[in-house]
Amino acid sequence: MYHDFRNGELVDVFPEQVGKKLGIYAVYPFTRQPPNKVRLLIEHIRARYLAISHYF
Repeated sequence: MYHDFRNGELVDVFPEQVGKKLGIYAVYPFTRQPPNKVRLLIEHIRARYLAISHYF
């Protein structure tokens, strides 16, 4: 969708409306040290999200 909008295939029908910038939250049970799998998944999602942050 981002690329379609940028190259003109999609048009903004409500240009006066501004989209909200929302975050992504990881919710997991509290422990002193989250399991390694959970920590790695969160790090991966964060890295991928930051890599495409210019889309938002």
